[in-house]
Amino acid sequence: MRELIKKLTEISSPSGNEDDIRNFIKKEIKNYCDSIETDVMGNLIARINGKKGGKTILFDAHMDEIGVMVNHIDENGFLRFTAIGGFFPFHALVHRIRFQNGVIGVIGEEKRDSSAKVSPLDKLYIDIGAKSKKEAEKMIEVGDMGTYAAETIVTDNRIIAKSLDDRIGCYIMIEAMKKIKKPKNTIY
Repeated sequence: MRELIKKLTEISSPSGNEDDIRNFIKKEIKNYCDSIETDVMGNLIARINGKKGGKTILFDAHMDEIGVMVNHIDENGFLRFTAIGGFFPFHALVHRIRFQNGVIGVIGEEKRDSSAKVSPLDKLYIDIGAKSKKEAEKMIEVGDMGTYAAETIVTDNRIIAKSLDDRIGCYIMIEAMKKIKKPKNTIY
């Protein structure tokens, strides 16, 4: 259990760019289902055939996670970004972001007038350690996506992880597929 949850939650796959998590799940379930396909929207559809005349049952979970997409690189090498999914600026400050090419940065903010105010998204940036736009462009391109960079911690009675709300459903379905043998009903 621990290892699978850790792997699922540490894969970076923001909404609209779920290739990495989809490929991981495919490898995990390929020996436990009769067919696997990916539709035009990127949905992973696995099928376990049931007996003739049985019902069709659907289990559903989402595999994406919130993230960011770079929309501008400023002259100082800071990345300006837009939110992907339920990204809240007041949760984001000083968090690390891992881009899909492995570059890691930290979210900072422009100077604000009051410590009581939450900075809007357009006042935040990601610092990847670049000293100029030219240096940053060697590491990141406009359009690159990233997600929170965080280690998953699994203890005897707790799981602390990014994207757990998304990936726990995937975990449950993977484990269920491993246990289902010759079902009466067709299961997706």
